Amino acid sequence: QRTIGLWQNCRLKFNELLELKGLIEEPGYYFKDDSLSTTLALDNLMLTHGYRHFEWKEISEDKYPKIEYPAEECIQVRGTVKSILLKKPIPDCRVTMVSLKGLFKFYQVTTDSLGQFLFSNLYFNDTIPFSLQAINKKGKRNTEIALDRQSSISPPSNYLPSSYQYIQSNPVNIFANLGELSQEMIDKKWRLSDTILLEDIDIRAAKAKKNEGYVRIYDRADYVFEVAKLDDVYRNIFEMMDGKVAGMELRENAFFIRGNEQPALLLLDGVPINGDFISDLSLRSFDKIEVVKYAPQLGSKGNNGAIFFYLKRGQQQTYISTDALGMKKTTVVGYSVIRQFYSPQYATNLPTEMRNDYRSTLYWNPIVRTDSLGRAAVSFLNGDQTGEVKVVVEGVTADGKLCRGVGRYNVMP
Repeated sequence: QRTIGLWQNCRLKFNELLELKGLIEEPGYYFKDDSLSTTLALDNLMLTHGYRHFEWKEISEDKYPKIEYPAEECIQVRGTVKSILLKKPIPDCRVTMVSLKGLFKFYQVTTDSLGQFLFSNLYFNDTIPFSLQAINKKGKRNTEIALDRQSSISPPSNYLPSSYQYIQSNPVNIFANLGELSQEMIDKKWRLSDTILLEDIDIRAAKAKKNEGYVRIYDRADYVFEVAKLDDVYRNIFEMMDGKVAGMELRENAFFIRGNEQPALLLLDGVPINGDFISDLSLRSFDKIEVVKYAPQLGSKGNNGAIFFYLKRGQQQTYISTDALGMKKTTVVGYSVIRQFYSPQYATNLPTEMRNDYRSTLYWNPIVRTDSLGRAAVSFLNGDQTGEVKVVVEGVTADGKLCRGVGRYNVMP
């Protein structure tokens, strides 16, 4: 409760300073702590600037300004489904979203009257690629999915804090460019006299590959064969692939991926095909082959993996989108993985020779929950350094409000 009160007090100070019209020297001074001297200085500042906007009645009744950008409670994916030809929203359209790599999840929603859909209550760590599919009421996939990216754009800020310095005895010099610095100061800061002038440097990099025109329903392949770059020394395409991919075995014109009893699905330019037909084709007919060891977006058969064979193109393809009909690929950024902070195990038998513990951080806990009264308790051991110890507590309330508190205690020798 104390930390929440400190945060609310800090927020009220900030709102008060925004209402002042005059020039405020060193505005950061009024936020440095909640001591009596700082509070008194803030009161004097309000009196000298004629502040009259403060309403005690509204504050006592917990009436605060409306929050235009509420805190996000979960990860969300939203968008709109439109028809390909008329570009009109499609209502009552079934949208399915599945993960493509790692964690397998299946979600399904229906669009509203405006053709909009929303996948909510998502929770996962790291970055996960997803595949979305939209099917209208007639069971057709002649749809187009447009994802809404507005949720990832930061709201505009109309307030820019002024430059300030806390200590007058240590002024801060700011230069727009190196041309404003004297040569002596440049040599002192960057030590150009100690540098060595290098000869011309050539920077080389591989050119980014252009889209080949292939329509893929997966994000990335586990293995890729660049057939067009290989020598034609094999009898057929299966002989060339045999033994090249770890965990994949060839049996009678069918590939089995380790752990699966059924063969992997074979697709020629996106169309399912049998192995006998593919083995009869000339090796020169293929451009590349991509192996996906787990492809749930293809249905139950894709659970055993899929191998995509792509033939050479006679002319440049003119696809506008690389997504298949009625499908959309996207990558959703999840929450960061919580790292464990190291704390010595004092309960175990310690060695005879011990070094002094002079760690700068004694205890860190990212998940501390308060009880119904707003209280929480943690325990840790101090180091060998004596003096003042600073404790900083930061958090978020159930309704999305930030809170922060700072405390100190002394460790005696």
